Amino acid sequence: MASFLRNFDAFPKTDDEFRKRTSAGAVVTIMASVVIMALFTSELSSYLQVHKQSDMYVDTSLGERLTINFDFTFPAFPCAAMHLDAMDISGYQQLDLDHDIFKQRLNPDGEAKVPKEKIHHGIGESKEVKEALEKKEEEPGKEECQSCYGAGDTPEMCCNTCAEVRAQYRKKGWSFDSFGMQIKQCIRDGYVDDLKQQVAEKEGCNMHGQIKVQKVAGNFHFGVGRNFQQASMHVHDLMPLRGVLINLTHYVNHLSFGVEYPGAHPALDGSNKIQTEEASMYQYFVKVVPTTYQSLNGSKIRTNQYSVTDYQRPLRGGWDERGKLPGVFVFYDVSPIMVHYSETRTAFTHFLTEVCAIVGGAVTVTGMLDKFIYSSHNAWKRKMQIGKLG
Repeated sequence: MASFLRNFDAFPKTDDEFRKRTSAGAVVTIMASVVIMALFTSELSSYLQVHKQSDMYVDTSLGERLTINFDFTFPAFPCAAMHLDAMDISGYQQLDLDHDIFKQRLNPDGEAKVPKEKIHHGIGESKEVKEALEKKEEEPGKEECQSCYGAGDTPEMCCNTCAEVRAQYRKKGWSFDSFGMQIKQCIRDGYVDDLKQQVAEKEGCNMHGQIKVQKVAGNFHFGVGRNFQQASMHVHDLMPLRGVLINLTHYVNHLSFGVEYPGAHPALDGSNKIQTEEASMYQYFVKVVPTTYQSLNGSKIRTNQYSVTDYQRPLRGGWDERGKLPGVFVFYDVSPIMVHYSETRTAFTHFLTEVCAIVGGAVTVTGMLDKFIYSSHNAWKRKMQIGKLG
């Protein structure tokens, strides 16, 4: 039985006395070992590494909303005159956004001037105003009904704060800033003083936060002056900023659509625009691509990535003949194609196959090299013995 099995031995053995070790063979062996270790290390690194595979599908999701995360810094324009609006092609508008939006006042050196505060209808509150409001809360029943200056829903309607007056003016589609400087509620609430102070001290502004919008084409923009609706046009009132240099130099610290995913590189992060004209309108045209990212453990992230192009329009006198106003506008459109990323890792059986191929191939090739060197050396010695080398 043992004799029968020996016939299937694919690795016949040679007795030790018939083996011969050479210096050239030792060098080739060392070379083979180095090559095998280098290739094995490379293959092991590839096996341990997580790879990313991408596929594309038609986006069939319905009823989803986009979350826009942004962080813009305007080093030469004050917070009091900067306002954020969002609108889309369906006609839905979010004007003078203040929910989940933060403003940070900056001194001319770009350092934070006051503690970070959440926007409250864009109105700054000085220490005196806060004390006055606290005093009113302590004295209930003494607040009188103040005028809405013709913008109320009824003649008897009360507007006791600057924010309430401004809300009614926006509802009517009336310009506010041109008259807001004279409204006593706004003077009391610090609206007038804040704007004058921030302009005089050449303050800058950092605006950051997030906006939730419908998943359709639209735009959001950092507008100069209060917004109001005039017929079918969305415009901003620049009258209170007469004589003020509208410098919208800005830095895009961050802009993304949805949550971050591993390996994400938002296209606009770290970019900037330096204004060299009297006034300018900055436009960013963004193509948002729905994206899903599936990790090795099976968890899935639904988010978006985007590409962007930009355009800067110089404005003479603060606006151009087509009614374009200074501001930073981000126009976005949503692609119908979804990109799916999935994390993968090389199978262990594939890794073993590659290791066997490396070892076997290296041994075979270096064995052939050793045999060639050994045969050539023997042939040279025989020729030397018979004197054929001259």
